[in-house]
This record gives sequence, C-alpha cells and structure tokens, in this order.
Amino acid sequence: MSEDEKRALFYKTVTLSWFHHEWLTAHIPQQEDIHFQDLKTYQWVLTENKMNKMEETLLMQSHHGGCSK
Repeated sequence: MSEDEKRALFYKTVTLSWFHHEWLTAHIPQQEDIHFQDLKTYQWVLTENKMNKMEETLLMQSHHGGCSK
C-alpha cells in the first residue's frame, strides 16, 4: 500500500469514527487537519474490504435510528 493510500485509509477511518460516535454536529476533521507523526509506526491492518464493511454497518445503523446507547 502506498503512503498516499495509507493516508486516505487513515482519514477514512477517523471520519467513520466521528460518525459512529454521532458527533455529527461537531467539527469533522478535514484531511489537512490530521497530522501524521510517522506513518511507518502504524500497522496497516485495515483492508479496503474491512473499511467497506464498516461503512455498510454504519449506514445500516443510521437508517435504523442510529446506534444504541
């Protein structure tokens, strides 16, 4: 995975995390707001397939009244 792909995947994960916690009215971080101290320290274990599955789950939850609290 290239460095650009890693950055994009990390940003996608952060964005999904914000939506998952229902912080929709808060400032959703923009890609340029996320600082990478050292990309090589991250272990990139999330595959695109896993990310897509997470998105599907979150979308399904949002269509059914959101996450249970």
